[in-house]
Amino acid sequence: MKKWFWVIILIISVIIFFAFQFYYYPSFIREDIVAEGYDMFKDLLTIILAFAGLIVALLGVAMYAWVSRALDDRVEKKVTEQTNAAAAKLYLNLALISWKDYENDSGKVIEGKEGQLQIAIEQSKHALERSEFLDEKKFGKIICLAKNALAYHLCMEGCPDIAERAICLAKYVYDRRWD
Repeated sequence: MKKWFWVIILIISVIIFFAFQFYYYPSFIREDIVAEGYDMFKDLLTIILAFAGLIVALLGVAMYAWVSRALDDRVEKKVTEQTNAAAAKLYLNLALISWKDYENDSGKVIEGKEGQLQIAIEQSKHALERSEFLDEKKFGKIICLAKNALAYHLCMEGCPDIAERAICLAKYVYDRRWD
């Protein structure tokens, strides 16, 4: 058990010991305050109830601290999870906007907007980085969207060095299709 628990037990034991000493050996105290009859029982009961109240209060504080710490940990985990999910969605939307700025509706690259593909790739990478912290069962769709967007943008870049990575990302999405 904790050290503080044993300290409290020791203090209570010493107080009870001295209380009995004063009642059984009244020579330690003045004679005008010596207990008579049920006064000893009444005083001892008052002391015991006071310590019981103190113990209940200490247990209440300890329980509050424990529950508060447990809830803080759960809330922090949930907030981090939701923040990562929201950031992944944001980066996916930014990648889509950059892609739309790169290519017009007919699929042709808009002149002077070639740099937008690199921006779309970077935004897709950021989305993938944030989605890696997410639980696959709860946020599988976001993870697949991030991997799919990055695979598509890498393929559109046409660089043979990164074709393997794009294929791996696309295979992941294919294997884990969502309903």
